[in-house]
Amino acid sequence: MRALFLSLLLCCGTALAAADRAEMSQIVASLPVQHQGRIKPLASVARAWLLTVHARPSLRLPDDRRSATQWLMELLCDQENAFSCPVFTERNPAVIQALGLEDNPHSAYSFNQLAGACNQQASFLTALHERDAATLDVTERELLRLFSVIKSYHALSQSLTALLPVLDPGAAVRAELALEPGPYSFYQLRQRSDALATALATARTSSATPNPLLTQIVTLGSHMRELEQHGGHELALFPPQSNTGPWVTPWRLEQSPDVNPRLILAWQRLTQAWIQHDQAALSAAVTSIQHEIAPHADLTRLTLEVSYLQASWYAWAKLCYILALVAVGLGLLTTRSWPLRLATTLTVLALLVHLTGIGMRIWILQRPPVTTLYESILFVAAVAVIGGLIWEALRRDGLATFVAALLATTLLFVADAYADDGDTMGMLQAVLNSRMWLTIHVLTIATGYSIALIAGVIGHCYLGAAIVWPQDRQRLTSIERAMHGIGLVALLLVLAGTILGGIWADQSWGRFWGWDPKENGAMWIVLWLLMLFHMRLSGQAPALAYAAGMVVLNAVVVLAWFGVNLLGIGLHSYGFTDSVVATLLGFVTAEIVLAVALWALAHKRARPRIQPQVAAAETL
Repeated sequence: MRALFLSLLLCCGTALAAADRAEMSQIVASLPVQHQGRIKPLASVARAWLLTVHARPSLRLPDDRRSATQWLMELLCDQENAFSCPVFTERNPAVIQALGLEDNPHSAYSFNQLAGACNQQASFLTALHERDAATLDVTERELLRLFSVIKSYHALSQSLTALLPVLDPGAAVRAELALEPGPYSFYQLRQRSDALATALATARTSSATPNPLLTQIVTLGSHMRELEQHGGHELALFPPQSNTGPWVTPWRLEQSPDVNPRLILAWQRLTQAWIQHDQAALSAAVTSIQHEIAPHADLTRLTLEVSYLQASWYAWAKLCYILALVAVGLGLLTTRSWPLRLATTLTVLALLVHLTGIGMRIWILQRPPVTTLYESILFVAAVAVIGGLIWEALRRDGLATFVAALLATTLLFVADAYADDGDTMGMLQAVLNSRMWLTIHVLTIATGYSIALIAGVIGHCYLGAAIVWPQDRQRLTSIERAMHGIGLVALLLVLAGTILGGIWADQSWGRFWGWDPKENGAMWIVLWLLMLFHMRLSGQAPALAYAAGMVVLNAVVVLAWFGVNLLGIGLHSYGFTDSVVATLLGFVTAEIVLAVALWALAHKRARPRIQPQVAAAETL
C-alpha cells in the first residue's frame, strides 16, 4: 500500500512538473528573436526547428508531449537531457542501416545516437560531401541532409551557453575576485577578464604549493575556451540600441558594445529562472525583456503570431469543408433540402475561419497574402470558396457548394505539405519587392488560377453527370453553361494578370516579356483556354470533349503554378520546391488519364440514345 501511495505521489509530481514547464514555455513564447532576416516570436523559431528535426510542429513521443517552445528552451538550457531525447525522426531504413543504428518502431533517435553514429562514419560522410551532388543517390543525399541537420542542431543548442550559469570559478578565485558563491555564466566572467588576468599574474608569482588559485584559474580558462569554441550563433536576441544593423547573438556580445546591458541581464535572469523552475522569476525576466526591447520590436504582432500558430485555423477550416462534403453526399441520398442547407452553412463557417487565418497573416507580415507558394495555396482556396458560394446563391442545387468544398479541402491538404517544410512566414523575396504590383498582379493571377481550377472541377462534374444521367439534357446544359462562363472569367483574370505582370517586369527588369518559365506557365493557361473556346465555337469540341479539356485545364494550371518552380531557373524561381516532383507528375498524369477515361465512358453512355433512331430509320 505504501509503495502504491509513493507511486501515485511520484506520478502527480511528474504531472505537476510537466504542467509547470508548459506554463513557463507559454510565458516565453512571444519573446522576439531575429531569425532568417525577420523578427519573430521564439515560438515560431522553435516550431520551424522542430519541423526540421522531428517533422512535427510539437514534440510527440510515446511517453512525452511538449510544445515546440518548451522543447527549444530545454535544449538551450539543459543540453545533457535534451541530447538523450529521441527527437530526430528518420524513416529511411537505408539511412539507418548506413549509420549502423538499430531500427525502432517510432523511427525516433536522439542526438547522442546520431552524433555518435556520424562520428564513426566521418570519413564516409566527408567523402560524400566532396562528391558532385548530381552523382548522389537518394540515400546519400538524405545522409548528408541529416548530417547537416545534426550540426545545426548542436549549434542551436549552444546558442545561449554564453549566458547560462554553468561555470564554477572555484573557492580561491571567488575569494580573489570577491565573488559571491554560486555558478557564473561565460559572459559574467568575461566581464571580469581584467580582474582574472590580475589574479593569474598574482598566482604565478606565488611560491605556494599547491597553488589552488593558479589551478582554478587555468581550469576555468580551459572551460571558458571550450564553451567559446562550441558557441552557436543561431539566435539573435539583442538589437543594437542605435537600431541599425542586425541583431546580436549572445556569443557576439563582446564585439557589440551597442547593446542594452539591462536586456542582457534580463536574459541571464530568464535562463537562470528556467533552470531553477522559478515561474515568478521567469515572468519578471520576460517583463523586463519586453520593456527593454519594445522600441525595437512590435510586441503586439509577435503575440498575435503566437496565437496564430496555436489556433490551427486551417485545420478547423478543413474539418468544416470535409463535413460540408459529407452533407452534400447526404443530400444526394434524400429529397429533403436540409443537408444542402447544412453544407452551405458549414462552407460559410469554414470560409470565415479560413479568412481569419489569412487576415492574421496579413496583419502579422504587413503584406499581401500571396508572397510564397504556401500563401498562394491558402488564397486560391479561399477565392475558390467565395466563387463557389456566389455560384451556389444562383443555382441552389448543392453542386457549387460541393465544388468549392472539394477544391478547398484538396488545396488545404496540399498547403499542409508545404507548411511542414518550416517557417511559412519567411522574408519577402527580392523579386516580389514591390507592394503595389505584388497586390495588383499576384492577386489577379492567383484569383485566375482559382477560377480556372473551379472550371476544371466542374468539367469533372459534367462528365460524371453525363455518365450517371446521360438523358438529363437540362441538367447537363446547366452544368455546361456554368463551366463555360467560369472558364471565360478565368481567361479574363489570367490574361489580365499576365499583362500586369509584364508591366511590372518592364519596370523592374527592363523588359515586358522574357520567356521566363513563370511567364510561359501563365501563357499556357491562356492558350489552353483560347483553344478550348475556339474549338467549342467552331463545333470541333462537342460538350463532352469540351468538358474533358476543362479537366485537363487542372493539370495545366498546376504545372504553371507549381511545376515551373521545380526547374530552378528564371527570375520567378522562388518558393518551396522540394519533394513535390513525383506528386506533381502523378497528379498531371492522373488528370489526363481521368479526362480520357471519363470522356470515353460518357461517350459510350450517350450512344444508346442514337441507336434506336438509327434502327428505326433502317427499318423504314
